[in-house]
Amino acid sequence: GRAARAQGEEGARRGGCQARASRTAQARAGVAPLAGLSGAGAHAAGGHTGCTCACLAKLEVVDSVPAADQFRTAAPVHNLAAATGGFGESQAPEVTGWAKIRHSQHALDKRTFVAKVVGHSMETLIPDGSWALFRLFPGGAAPAATALDGRRVVVQLREDADPEHGGSYTLKRWHVAKLGSDGGVQEVELRPDNPDFKPMRMRRADGEIRVIAEFLEVVG
Repeated sequence: GRAARAQGEEGARRGGCQARASRTAQARAGVAPLAGLSGAGAHAAGGHTGCTCACLAKLEVVDSVPAADQFRTAAPVHNLAAATGGFGESQAPEVTGWAKIRHSQHALDKRTFVAKVVGHSMETLIPDGSWALFRLFPGGAAPAATALDGRRVVVQLREDADPEHGGSYTLKRWHVAKLGSDGGVQEVELRPDNPDFKPMRMRRADGEIRVIAEFLEVVG
């Protein structure tokens, strides 16, 4: 009986050591063991992913990086919660730092940037306080409204601020809510992923709806 118990304890000890060793190896390799993705965790068109748990490594944000690393292994950081303008054809909000992107499913270019997501409306895919990678639409012009349907995008708000965090920009899933007799989009809903939050409805008749960038993935 004692021998059996000893063998069992030794097996458990070895199993625990192997599990810890596996996790250590994953950490060294930069692999985060995911608990799972939500049903919307992979965008059908672009494989856009997020994390359903606090499993990603802490993102390193620095004041500056060598020019050779910019848009290759590092992306500029913008503070969307504080930005009240910018993202025009020739300007963007001030760069507040550079995020070192060690592992990404998307190649960096001069249209990619990183911003911290504030709020719970896009959970569980995009957790509050996470860093996300985005890509600006070329020339400041987004695709047709119908082509955006179902995609997670950053929208510049008009007079109203985002009710969740008070900023001038909001990250939501774009949904075409109403088409006109000519087939043009008349109304869109900006839908949160979290069912505890209400969608925001915008009408084309009230003015231009500026779609700034598309969400790519959570990076930290």
